[in-house]
Amino acid sequence: MQPSAIDEYALTQQNNVLFQENCQRNQNEQKLYMEWQYAVNGWRNAENAWKIANSEIGKLKSVVNYLQKHIDELKANMMKKGATEPNGPAIPIPSSSKEPEYQTDEEELAKETEWIRVKHRTKKRKMNATPTLPTLVDPRNKNTAQIEHKIKKEPAPPPIMVDNVNSYENLYGQLTNQISEENFQVKFTNDTTAKINCNNSENYRKAINVLQNNNFNLHTYENKQSRPIRVMAKSLHHSSKSENIIKNLRYGGFKIIMTDNKLSWKEKIPLNMFMFTFDNSEDIDKINKITHILGCKVEIQPMRGSKLIPQCKKCQAFGHTQKYCAKEPRCVKCAGKHPTRECQKAEN
Repeated sequence: MQPSAIDEYALTQQNNVLFQENCQRNQNEQKLYMEWQYAVNGWRNAENAWKIANSEIGKLKSVVNYLQKHIDELKANMMKKGATEPNGPAIPIPSSSKEPEYQTDEEELAKETEWIRVKHRTKKRKMNATPTLPTLVDPRNKNTAQIEHKIKKEPAPPPIMVDNVNSYENLYGQLTNQISEENFQVKFTNDTTAKINCNNSENYRKAINVLQNNNFNLHTYENKQSRPIRVMAKSLHHSSKSENIIKNLRYGGFKIIMTDNKLSWKEKIPLNMFMFTFDNSEDIDKINKITHILGCKVEIQPMRGSKLIPQCKKCQAFGHTQKYCAKEPRCVKCAGKHPTRECQKAEN
């Protein structure tokens, strides 16, 4: 039996519907398959990212442990160095005979520390040298496996001036007995005067002791980095006693060393001005805030610079002061080789 045209048309329509449904089903299956692939790949990417993160965390922990180890070593070295080599002020040269302190004027006391000329006198005092933090490096890099510790150098001590050097071999031999050659440098300013610069305070003290024990004529200067703080107090009556001023300031918590009443330049009449000398570790800002001493209102001012050249009261030479002089004494009255206070020559 042959199908009619109507049956063929109906079959054709059914086939088209089934085909469309099949295509739609295949497209949905394809989308589901793609979503499943995305989910699987995303899980794998997350797993890889987690592994990479754990690896980076492990590397960072190794860097932290590496740096902490070197920081601990640096602290241990600093503590050891601080216990064996205290960074203290240079020891003044003891004189061969006990001489009383001469009464000096403000300009000489201020000038005795000026062994290095400073153009800008308003420059702030430098702080003591302190170590900086170690440089961060990656231990994985072979070229930067060692950490360099950047530490500020210790300020150089003042020079030592030695006069009447007739034999450099003798001077060189005495120095090298106690100090290695690379730790000092000698420069002759003239035919018989040698200038010795040491690299640190310890070798500076050794050189001073060696030269003094071998009777060299020498002088040096106060260490600029360890010099005391000096200020001028105005409007404080000249009849005030130094011991009472010191007691009053120490009661207020200040580390004061000494006081000197200022005298007029020509007549040498006491003025209502006192020069205060404080310990090097004192706070300058705290000193400047002083407004009353012994109940008297005062004004604190910094020391003014002077163009006068200091003269030593021991050897009478210019350019240094008696506190750091180890030369033979010279009398200012008769030019004899004895202190002025022991001179027997009558004054005219």
